[in-house]
Amino acid sequence: MRQNWQQGKLPGLYLIYVKEEHASDYGGLKFDTELNRTEETDAEIEQKFISSIPEEIRCCINIEILMRAGDTCEGILKAARDIGIDLIVMGTHGRTGISHMFIGSVAEKVIRNAPCPVLCIRG
Repeated sequence: MRQNWQQGKLPGLYLIYVKEEHASDYGGLKFDTELNRTEETDAEIEQKFISSIPEEIRCCINIEILMRAGDTCEGILKAARDIGIDLIVMGTHGRTGISHMFIGSVAEKVIRNAPCPVLCIRG
């Protein structure tokens, strides 16, 4: 991505949405959350992403929305490696103690394994 900018192309912003896949087993019937994902819900997610960026910024950069299914951490890391991302910016809940130990932290896993710097914003 850095090379494109140096060659006079607009910088890019990749917004990544990773929907966790959880297979549920109810009486021998398997239900996968991915079956509930529709184009309509994808379009709604994309619209939320786009509308969260001010028009002054949208007109000056290339924005691409990436929709993935699977493990959140792996989805972010794979996209970063595949695209050659220069910086990952992500939110974190800032959990500590027991809740952090049991729930874990996507942000922490991304920070430890990212191929580039990671900026976490506590929110």
